[in-house]
Amino acid sequence: MSTTTVAHHEEHHDHPAGIMRWLTTTNHKDIGTMYLTFSLIMFLVGGCMILGIRAELFKPGLQLMNPEFFNQLIGVHALIMIFAALMPAATGFANWMIPLQIGAPDMALPRLNNWGFWLLPPSAILLTLPFTLA
Repeated sequence: MSTTTVAHHEEHHDHPAGIMRWLTTTNHKDIGTMYLTFSLIMFLVGGCMILGIRAELFKPGLQLMNPEFFNQLIGVHALIMIFAALMPAATGFANWMIPLQIGAPDMALPRLNNWGFWLLPPSAILLTLPFTLA
């Protein structure tokens, strides 16, 4: 008597690799890493702005830039350092540490957490757009 064996097709739910991993991740550590990386990049952008401010204030009477541009530079520098560097850094550390501290396997609503991160780069562009167009 012969028996027929049906081939089992196993469903593999592999995690995406490359850029799709970062675009669609629900892992709290990956999202925290994205927040911290974005925060570091924006900290460097704000640091470049402060170099322009300090160069303007280097010597009395020395004018490297227009006074209106200088005032805009101060305002945009402050906004970038607070809303694009410090707050995402705090969120990144929270995404990394809080689930580990409480023993949770992941964050609640991880897709919303990822979407919240992906709102940051367009908001940083919108934050600096009037400054760059002026």
